[in-house]
Amino acid sequence: MASAAETVRTQANITYRIPEGVYINAGTDAGLQQGLSGAMVLEDGRTLAFEVVQAARKTALLRLDGAGSDLVGSLQARPIELVFEAAAPPEDKAKPSGKDEPFVPLLAPARRAPEIAPTQNISHGNVGVRQTYQGGTDNQLDYAVTRIYTSGNIDRLFGSAWSFNWSGNARYRTGDGYRNHSEFETLQPLVYSAMLQHPLAGDGFVRLGRFLPLELPGVGYLDGGQVEVDTTGHWKFGAVGGLKPNRVSLDVSGDEPTVAGYATFEVGQFGSAYYSGTAGLLGALYKGEADRLAVLFDQRAGFGPRFDLFSTAELDFGVANTTNSQIQLSRFDLVASSRLHSLFTLRTGADHWQRTDSQAQRDLLPFAGDQLFDDGYWRYWIGARHDLPWRLDLNEELSYIVSDATDDAMRWRIGLTHSRLLGWAFSSLSATLYNLKAQDASGYGGLVSAYLPFWDTRLAIRPSASLRWLDPDSGGDGISLTYYAVHLDARVSKAWTISGGLTSTSGDGADALLFDLGLRYSW
Repeated sequence: MASAAETVRTQANITYRIPEGVYINAGTDAGLQQGLSGAMVLEDGRTLAFEVVQAARKTALLRLDGAGSDLVGSLQARPIELVFEAAAPPEDKAKPSGKDEPFVPLLAPARRAPEIAPTQNISHGNVGVRQTYQGGTDNQLDYAVTRIYTSGNIDRLFGSAWSFNWSGNARYRTGDGYRNHSEFETLQPLVYSAMLQHPLAGDGFVRLGRFLPLELPGVGYLDGGQVEVDTTGHWKFGAVGGLKPNRVSLDVSGDEPTVAGYATFEVGQFGSAYYSGTAGLLGALYKGEADRLAVLFDQRAGFGPRFDLFSTAELDFGVANTTNSQIQLSRFDLVASSRLHSLFTLRTGADHWQRTDSQAQRDLLPFAGDQLFDDGYWRYWIGARHDLPWRLDLNEELSYIVSDATDDAMRWRIGLTHSRLLGWAFSSLSATLYNLKAQDASGYGGLVSAYLPFWDTRLAIRPSASLRWLDPDSGGDGISLTYYAVHLDARVSKAWTISGGLTSTSGDGADALLFDLGLRYSW
């Protein structure tokens, strides 16, 4: 067990992106638990605040808080680093280590234990409000969005072994832009989870309500139930079934009944030699017709602390009665990482995505032309990371994309991060350079970002700016500042947190100024 002020740094990969947040392939084995907060550090040095919404042994759902959370939209299967303060038993007290602590951005304070611990209805959670405004556009896309959100859990419900978890938000939109949006001048509630859970023998459990199964996220949101049985050996077996909510509004719907059965095999210990794999078979109807039959597979393996392997896949059998329905590999991600030396970590992998041609997918799209159901893309990449002297972190990546929608081209990225600027505790400065390849232009782009903490990290300021140069000979506009931003996170007290920011974007006829401000209360 980690001691009370121990800083934990965990390497992981983003496995799924959903409206509620992101799934990663690290969980309670890595020290994550529901309600824990910390910082997510991206490959290019950018830092985002996170909170653990749910956690299982090998996976967790994180909500990214505040401005900049949309950065991870294209980072599926990409490596990240989580930095957080390990939970300690109530009797432990934090003691200064006397050592030069590593970079730990804006960690949430530990909850204060009551003098007499309650024996029932033990509740932890948060509620917040965020106001976003976009103005200064030259194409009448100004808008304002008010968002109220909450998540949490209640353990030992009325003194029983049952627990209740919830997560959701409500949004209201006004302005000139996006008038066709479902939340325009209408209060739009979205319930992501509202579930009861009861433990079974070992790590088994029963879930009832609305949830997205952590053990096999590819199943998606369901209103129904899930049972998992732990054989107390290396195997676990589970089944999940119910009705998918409406894919846009998340309203209760009977259009898409879905069932899945799965098995998990685990051996070894995380951090040494280990293997964890989950395979499942999913079947779904849509408005009374067979619409999807797929095999889902997630696995993670390690061979000591120097090698780690992660992969996930979805194989569809094309049972829908649509034009391009076929047996296809709809999704595949593979990431291998090896720490060859204290100064050198090698990473390589492949990513694939192809839209499934099902009737549920066609009804979701604004139009369903056959060109939307092509072969998708394949991306092959190799990269490295170097922990250098003087608190420098160098990382680079080379990738090749094969797609019908874009020209096949080699893309590269190189980034450098310096921590503890001039001895400034917990601060960092990052710079990233990459090439740009498109059908009608080519050039280079750059990003500079910093993390500047004050008052023992009670206030953190995150400025960033991006520039690009597009070759004028190929129709580009030369050098330009595409965006600049400044965001802040302020811990006002043990319970209250303020966050906000200002972002200015320009270029490609999409000039805009985005302002957001949020307030959160945690208990």
